[in-house]
Amino acid sequence: MSSFAAAADRDSPERQDDDAAILSLVSDALRGVRFGEVIVVVQDGRVERIERVHKSRPYRAPKNG
Repeated sequence: MSSFAAAADRDSPERQDDDAAILSLVSDALRGVRFGEVIVVVQDGRVERIERVHKSRPYRAPKNG
């Protein structure tokens, strides 16, 4: 694919809809994360998967003295 064709594909309405949907999924993955990671895996210029790793931290009482 030529760079012109790639640029045209990037600006297409379908691609813009895909980008908006991906941003929405990333936003949803970030929502509510207090400790953890959100990983966006990209292959060949396309988002392949969005991973959310939630880490729990048990409550620990403060040490005295």
